[in-house]
Amino acid sequence: MTGEVVNAIENAGFTVHAQCWGFHNVVIMSVARDGVSQIPAGTIVGYDKPRGYLPQEIIDLLDGTFGPVTASVPPTSRTPIPNDVLCELAHALTVRECAFKQIPVDQENDDETNYSDDAQVIFDDIYEIVSRVLDIHGSEVGR
Repeated sequence: MTGEVVNAIENAGFTVHAQCWGFHNVVIMSVARDGVSQIPAGTIVGYDKPRGYLPQEIIDLLDGTFGPVTASVPPTSRTPIPNDVLCELAHALTVRECAFKQIPVDQENDDETNYSDDAQVIFDDIYEIVSRVLDIHGSEVGR
């Protein structure tokens, strides 16, 4: 489906770059017209909802091509997620991403994880993404 979306946007005169991203499916990473990005800085591509950041012209184009989105998720009240749970999630995703990229993780020793330098960068990135996606605002992670 992503390929069909890319084609529709490109046929409208935009330049689109899509790629496999980690363990995700194909994700549209950039959309530009005349060298100007249509995705605002700070957007977490692949996690943020495109209707929240794409120009209305592109949303209208996609709705016209594929039909409007009819289902919506009702807003919910958010319960803060404890930092230890967030760390466990980020750790599980880090292990999976490292396996995919064939990067050594250096597993736990006495309830503590000592990541390789590359795995630590992946953990930090995943923690930040998961935190932002879940609207978590808090203190630094104790590692």
